[in-house]
Amino acid sequence: MKINSYKKFVAVWALVFIIMYYIIVPVIYSNESVRRYSIYSDDESGLSSMKASIENYKDPYVLKNIYTVHNIIATPDIIAGSDPKSNLLVSVGPGRAYTDSEVNGMLSFVKRGGNIIIGDNSENSIRMADKLSLSLFQERLWDEHYYGSNISWVYTKASLNNVTYRIVMPHPTAIINNNPSSVTLATSSNDSYIDVNGNGDIEAMDAIGPFNLVVVASYGSGKVVFVSDPGIFSNEVINVADNEKFLINLIYYLMPDGGNIIFDESTHVSDKYLVNVYKSIGMVAEIAVGENGYNMRTMFLGIAFFAVIYISTRIRTIATWVHRFNIHNYIGIKSIPEDMFQEKLVDITKSKIAQISLLSEDETKNLSIEKLLSLISDDTIKDFIANPHKKMNIEDMINIIEKLKEMKR
Repeated sequence: MKINSYKKFVAVWALVFIIMYYIIVPVIYSNESVRRYSIYSDDESGLSSMKASIENYKDPYVLKNIYTVHNIIATPDIIAGSDPKSNLLVSVGPGRAYTDSEVNGMLSFVKRGGNIIIGDNSENSIRMADKLSLSLFQERLWDEHYYGSNISWVYTKASLNNVTYRIVMPHPTAIINNNPSSVTLATSSNDSYIDVNGNGDIEAMDAIGPFNLVVVASYGSGKVVFVSDPGIFSNEVINVADNEKFLINLIYYLMPDGGNIIFDESTHVSDKYLVNVYKSIGMVAEIAVGENGYNMRTMFLGIAFFAVIYISTRIRTIATWVHRFNIHNYIGIKSIPEDMFQEKLVDITKSKIAQISLLSEDETKNLSIEKLLSLISDDTIKDFIANPHKKMNIEDMINIIEKLKEMKR
C-alpha cells in the first residue's frame, strides 16, 4: 500500500512538472495573446474592441443595450439547435477548415431563419462558401485606392440600408459570386487586382477588379454574410474610418430586435502559444542536459512522457484518483433551504449534462429544450428537466442525485 502511495506521489509530481513547464511557462514568457481573432484578446489581431462595441451598443429607438456577447468553444454546429431569432453566429478568421458536419449544422440554423457572419480570407470556410454558390480567391487583393500612406490597407465604400460607409480592409481577398439571389454590400475599385503570383506587381496573369468584398447570401429563411477580410473586425482597424459603424449596423440589419451575438472561438489556432510550448521544452532540456538542449527537445519530451505513462500504468489503484463527478461539489446541502433544493438540483442536472456532453456554460444556456432533452438517455432525468417545477419529495430528489452519479459520457 505504501509502495502504491509512493508511486502515486511520483506520478502526480511528474505530471505537475510537465504541466508547469509545457503549459504555464509558455504563457509566462509571452506577454502577447495566444489566440488570433479572439474576443478575449487585446492584441492587434484580437476582437476585444469589437466585443465592447457590441455590448455598449444602444438601440436608437428604445435607447438601451440589446445585445449580449457569448462564445462557442466546442464546435460551431452546436448552433443548429438554438433559437434562430435570438442568436447570431459570428466566425472571424477560423483557424482550421470547417468540416461537412459543422457546415451542415450551421446551415440548418440559417435555413430556419438564423443569420451568420463569416470573416475569412483563407480556404478554411470554403465548404460553407460552396454551399452558397460563392468562393474565395486564395491570393491577396491590392487596390490603388488605399488608406493614408499604408498601401496594403484597401479603402473602399460599403452600402447598407441606403447608408454609405467608408471602410478599411487590411488584408482582403475577393469573393467570387455565382449566387444570383445574393446582394453585394462592398466592392473594390476598378484599380484593384488579385496578385496571383504574389510578386506585388500588376501583370497580365493577375485578375483585374472590381471584386466583391462583402456579400450577403440568402439560404432558406436566413442569411450568411461573407466578409473577405477577418482583419476588419480586429482591434487594429475597428476604429479606423467607418469600420465600427458598418459592422455594428450590419449586426443590427441582421438582428434588429436584439439577442445573443455568439462568436465561434472553437477553431482559433494558438500559434504563438504552440511556439512558446516548443521553446519551453527546449529551455527545460537545456537546463537538464546543457547547451545542446535545444537539439534534444523531442528526446526530452519523449522520455518525460513515457516515464509518466510507465509510472501511471504500474499503479493498481489508479482508479481512485481519476476525476469523478461529485454531487456534493455542487450542492452545499446544509446551506440550502428545503424549498430551494429542487431548483438547485435542476441547475446541477444541467451542469452534469453539459459535463458529459463537453459543452460550455454558454452553449448549454443556448440549447433549446428539445436539444437538451435529446442529450439525456435516462427517462427519469429527462422528465425532471422537462418538468422542473413539478413538486418532488426528498426520495425522488435523492433518486435523481444517484442517477446523476451514474451518468457517464
